[in-house]
Amino acid sequence: MCWIWYLVSVVGGIPITLAWTLLLDWLVEQHVPKSPKDLALEKELQEPEPSNGRWFPILGRRVLLLPILIGIFERAIVTTLIIYQVSGTGSFIGAWIAIKSAGGWQRWSLGTRYARSVFFVGLLGSAMSMLIALISGIHCLRVHRIIQISE
Repeated sequence: MCWIWYLVSVVGGIPITLAWTLLLDWLVEQHVPKSPKDLALEKELQEPEPSNGRWFPILGRRVLLLPILIGIFERAIVTTLIIYQVSGTGSFIGAWIAIKSAGGWQRWSLGTRYARSVFFVGLLGSAMSMLIALISGIHCLRVHRIIQISE
């Protein structure tokens, strides 16, 4: 019965976290102005136009495959840790989010309002992904306990 909650966590988490992150990205783009520092960093990091032969989905300049794959693996890992009641699950989640946040440090270090907003969009995306994994793992535990009690 837990396989249903794995599917909810891993597969169901894709559209939820993607929609959440795209909504937050849109809000930042609409309401937070870019400073000259932000524009300079964007130009520096900008890659050439993607070719038509690429096999992964691209939305604007954002490659969606990598965040989707990372989200799938992180939700599968956290759901598994919750189901097996590993005592260090909270520490793992905190360390994982810290490692992911370190990747966004270059933007944060600009010190602009836009850079901080983009950093927090990534942080909130990670939080949503972890929340889905936690809820799925807890529901799986609950269903498993109900089945054990009824037997």
